Amino acid sequence: MSLMLIIFAVLALAAVLAGSRRAGDPVTLAAAGTTAALGLLVVAAAMGRAGSGLFLLVGALTLGIGAIVLGFAQRYLRADGARTRFAVNVLVLLAAVLLLTGTQSVLSLIAGWLVSGWVLADLIGHQRHWAEARAARRRALRLFTVGDAALVAGLVLLAWQAGSRDVAVIAERAAATPTALNTLGAVLLVVAAAARCALPPFSRWLTRSMTAPTPVSALMHAGFVNAGGVLLIRFGPVLESAPAAQWLVIGAGVFAALWGTGIMLVRPDVKRALAGSTVAQMGFMLMTCGLGAYAAALWHIVAHGLFKAWLFLASGSAIGRRADAAVAAPTLGATAVAVVLSAAAGALTIAAGLPPTGALPVALAVAAALAAAPALLRTPALLAATLVLAVTYAGGVTLAGALLARPYGEAPAGLWLVVGLWAVFNLAWLAQTARRRAGGLLPSAVYVRLLNS
Repeated sequence: MSLMLIIFAVLALAAVLAGSRRAGDPVTLAAAGTTAALGLLVVAAAMGRAGSGLFLLVGALTLGIGAIVLGFAQRYLRADGARTRFAVNVLVLLAAVLLLTGTQSVLSLIAGWLVSGWVLADLIGHQRHWAEARAARRRALRLFTVGDAALVAGLVLLAWQAGSRDVAVIAERAAATPTALNTLGAVLLVVAAAARCALPPFSRWLTRSMTAPTPVSALMHAGFVNAGGVLLIRFGPVLESAPAAQWLVIGAGVFAALWGTGIMLVRPDVKRALAGSTVAQMGFMLMTCGLGAYAAALWHIVAHGLFKAWLFLASGSAIGRRADAAVAAPTLGATAVAVVLSAAAGALTIAAGLPPTGALPVALAVAAALAAAPALLRTPALLAATLVLAVTYAGGVTLAGALLARPYGEAPAGLWLVVGLWAVFNLAWLAQTARRRAGGLLPSAVYVRLLNS
């Protein structure tokens, strides 16, 4: 019996026990089952029997966040009358995400994708007595349906074109024989990924889902809101065989990164500001997939999933303290120096042998670290933590590259596209710094649009 089937059996047993009124607290039982499944995955990894590297890393993320969220929910939902439905839904969602991540069958991938969307929509509308929660559930279902239809149509086209229902075979044959049907299938997969990752125009399912209990907001990052990245990593050769699809996901990702950042900056409430940040991060991650930097995208999925789940679980304690965290904007000169040094870091990374597509995230990360340098230097503990994070990031990308059979692909325009994207993000940063230093606000129309997104 494969590892995936054993994990599914453990989760299914936990779901049966959680649904039984005599077995004990359902959320506690679900947490125990998820922790046991994570333990099985870790043991299998130590024995070299965890399957693909993608399944190992994303599976660990999914089960790890799932166990933490369920542990948090034991107290958070202690007075909730629908604890059993919540626990069972979480277990089904985790199993569905594992299925779409690890299966080699297109039919099983479709099943996991569809089920995960339906279950998360139900979790978003967990508070069924609340009209806003019911509306958020309906909105999520509508937008998920668009992405689901695109996924099914795209995979059916690609499977028919390749003459196989095996994911690896489809990807291999698409790369060998690029056709118009492959391009259409790749574009449909990009639409499905954009809908699942909440990129505009699909972002409202996420920003309007903050009526959900906080554990649900954290759980979304356990391989669901980032499942679009998993999909594009698995079908990377298909994406690269269709430059139109690559340009589409790169353009959509850049726009989402900037738009989501704007939402984060203008929202006064903690959870919706975090949702805007997720839109931005998912846009950047899908853009990275479009560039062929699959190792960087995979580690982004893991690092962002862990970090954002923690932020959501801590959002209650952040209320009332957000204003204290504000820092002065850096000077325009300091920002310009950081931009130049980030370019140098990217160039050195390429000279060290990393593909240009993989150097872009590194260069932008260096720019972000330099922007925070004045505050870091005043706080030794924060500086030490940042250095640890930098080492962790480098190690994580290296690990992701080692686990993936194909860590890097081809960007549609090579080095020049990477340089252009670097310029876009840094020019936006310079413009934001200049506006803040001048005390200016966003144009009213843009501000209101972002506030209501």
